[in-house]
Amino acid sequence: MSNTPTREEGTPPTEMKWLFLFAWLLGIATFSYIGFRLKRVRIDDEHLLVSNYVREIRIPFRDLEEVTENRWWNHHPVTLHLRSESVFGTKIVFMPKMRFLGFWTSHPIVKELRQLALAARLGPAAAASFEELHSRQHVSWPRRIALIVCAVTALGLGVMVVVEVLLRSSEPYRQAVVSACRDERVRAKLGVPIRTGWFTGGSINWAGPASQARLKIPLYGPHGRGSLFGKADKAGGEWRFRQLSFSLDGDSSPIALQRESASITVDDPCK
Repeated sequence: MSNTPTREEGTPPTEMKWLFLFAWLLGIATFSYIGFRLKRVRIDDEHLLVSNYVREIRIPFRDLEEVTENRWWNHHPVTLHLRSESVFGTKIVFMPKMRFLGFWTSHPIVKELRQLALAARLGPAAAASFEELHSRQHVSWPRRIALIVCAVTALGLGVMVVVEVLLRSSEPYRQAVVSACRDERVRAKLGVPIRTGWFTGGSINWAGPASQARLKIPLYGPHGRGSLFGKADKAGGEWRFRQLSFSLDGDSSPIALQRESASITVDDPCK
């Protein structure tokens, strides 16, 4: 009888639970930080009316130095940069009215506030000329597209890293690697030490008694590279491989492997 402790049927690994807890806490902290900074902003003929929902202050338009917005958020949070310190500081953030299909275009309230601030300091005619010059210096569409592509790429890489960490921390992954590292045929083909590569393929489906894993693990050593293929099912609280084999790159003859328990405490078998 195995003395290896097992998880309840269908329960994700501990690493996944900690990962989701971290993501949840990070999300709460982020939204709390942003939410507490937000103010309500209205305007009259000569002033900004800024409120934290408890107290409201009046700020003349001439004290407004600059108006910026965050186009990466669909709501386009707007930041008012003041020329001098106010009760709420020198930066005031608020959410303008939401627009549909206006992801990357500037929110109209930004231009309106800039014109009001310039008109209060320079006069209406000078404000119109300055705003026209400012609009010509906005980020060009090619650069906007490049920024969007970079953001999507970074998001994709982040997802890939999360998936890689989850696969590497799983029990089927560890069992498969231990089995390959202990096999003398694999050690002879790759040499030692044997190392695992990145971009693990496959998936793990935690579905109670019907949990399944499909893995493709890259391995390399001093003599070459190859891939470890495995199909495993979870039964009786333990993962068991239906298929586990290793193929050296360029070799059409796979090596069938025997399943080993990754929980046995020994020196690193890949050395």
